[in-house]
Amino acid sequence: MSSAPATVLNYLTLDVFTSTPFAGNPLAVVQVPRAVSLTQVQKQMIAREFNYSETVFLHEHGHFPSDDEDPSWTMDIFTTTDELPFAGHPIIGTACYAMSALGAVRGKLNLKAGPVNVSYDPAMHLARAAIPHNVHIHNTTVSAEHLLTMQSSPDVRRDLTASGFLDLPRSPVVSIVPGMTFVLVQLPSLQSLATIGVSSGDVQVTLDPSWSPSFVGIYFYVLQPEAANGTSHIRTRMMANSFEDPATGSAASALAAFMALKTLRGGDRLRFLMTQGVEMGRQSEISIDVDTGLDGSIRQITLAGTAVEVMNGRISLK
Repeated sequence: MSSAPATVLNYLTLDVFTSTPFAGNPLAVVQVPRAVSLTQVQKQMIAREFNYSETVFLHEHGHFPSDDEDPSWTMDIFTTTDELPFAGHPIIGTACYAMSALGAVRGKLNLKAGPVNVSYDPAMHLARAAIPHNVHIHNTTVSAEHLLTMQSSPDVRRDLTASGFLDLPRSPVVSIVPGMTFVLVQLPSLQSLATIGVSSGDVQVTLDPSWSPSFVGIYFYVLQPEAANGTSHIRTRMMANSFEDPATGSAASALAAFMALKTLRGGDRLRFLMTQGVEMGRQSEISIDVDTGLDGSIRQITLAGTAVEVMNGRISLK
């Protein structure tokens, strides 16, 4: 008796938040045909095989939109260990790929965290996404002593201690949506930022009731001189679960939202440009606009960036 034929899936990889191949944050996009149903175990196995910070499973729909209807896509986001409800660089990378392939300038991505409206500028190869947000500042703050214990290298701990790291104020813990949380750590200099190493394991913090379980990362940042147009420039690094991420749109969104809430400038649009991944040789440029209401609340967070295709191929599932 012959065995059942293998299921073959096409995939491509993109580098996101950059226009330069082999910079930015790599993303795998696996195309899932309408007739194929993947289990959670299969998706997790494929994500582990790519070993990227995130892998997207993009589901094919059975119809093309009419002239007066914007296209929509359903996507699942997986790390090497878990599924995520939301992540920034998969949204931007998938939007750049899907909308460019279809020749669309507007569309919608359906995530576990909810629908995300996206737009695409083909001339600039730039995608924009209205980020789902339910910004929550937790009661917990994290001490410099606790952050130091998370550093895996004794040499890094020694150098940070010598640089005055333990004098840092306690750092806020912010969720951009349920399930995506970041400790926001402001550092005094780019030298301090360069000294930081990867965390020794899962980031352990106590979250407010109903906000756990959650992915938790540490977002280190250094404020840079503001641009003439008012854009806040910030250099960043994100560490979590013993790895460093080259670009983290969700963390950048959380930091931008936190800073917007602290400015007390209601009815305004605040613009941020986060540069991440420099220290690991994968420079990424993450643009964020935060629109606030007259009461100072956050009305909209818009994440923007470019992406460039690097590889493509096929996956065979037996």
